[in-house]
Amino acid sequence: MSVTLEERVAILEAEINLIKNKVESPTTSVKPWWEQITGTFADSPDYEKAMQLGKKYRESLRKRSKFVKLTPMECHHEIQEKSRR
Repeated sequence: MSVTLEERVAILEAEINLIKNKVESPTTSVKPWWEQITGTFADSPDYEKAMQLGKKYRESLRKRSKFVKLTPMECHHEIQEKSRR
């Protein structure tokens, strides 16, 4: 038994309507990625260690940078002075 062209079109139209309904009114609400991962690392000693190491690394960068000790306005003036030289 072969399916007629009209039957094939009717089947495709029904499938398209199903897809449209899913897209236009999803049954589940899609959470943003940051809400989906909330709590993933709760009570994780590895996560805590990673945060400590990251903080230590950022602090080491600040100690080496002269501009961190300056206010934003002082940084601006310092940059202007260097560009004049």
